[in-house]
Amino acid sequence: MDNDSKDVARMWKVNRTLKEMVKDRGYLVAEDEINLPFTEFRINYGGSGAVDRSAMAWYTSRREDQQDTIYIFFSDEENVSKKTVRKFIGDMEERHFRRGIFVYRRKMTPAAKKVIQEMQSEYTMEDYAEADLIVNITKHFLVPKHEIMTPEEKQQLLER
Repeated sequence: MDNDSKDVARMWKVNRTLKEMVKDRGYLVAEDEINLPFTEFRINYGGSGAVDRSAMAWYTSRREDQQDTIYIFFSDEENVSKKTVRKFIGDMEERHFRRGIFVYRRKMTPAAKKVIQEMQSEYTMEDYAEADLIVNITKHFLVPKHEIMTPEEKQQLLER
């Protein structure tokens, strides 16, 4: 298997994990998007051999509140620069998104991380390396189901 094929297979797994993660957070994601067959993924995003990460960007809204949307962005750069993070934020501004997930290939420069931290007052942004998303850890049999606690449950936990 050549490097491009390995990259397509890896990104197929990353894409599936992200779709599962976003769905678990209460956003609208269809089962057929999560269970997209590898052959279809390769046709859609890896037709030229290499993965077209820019084509993989997508967004969705929350089930209960259609106004609450999240934008998922994939960076093509090996080492993400401040310029790429600013492009991500510009895309969010242009489309009026307040939440976003930034997926990068290998590393993010300290300046790029700082831009994300500085913008946390206006946007809710998360950044993940592709390697961290290959396996959905919440699906592992040793990991208990993650559920959002009610304010009462939080208070009871804190009082222990």
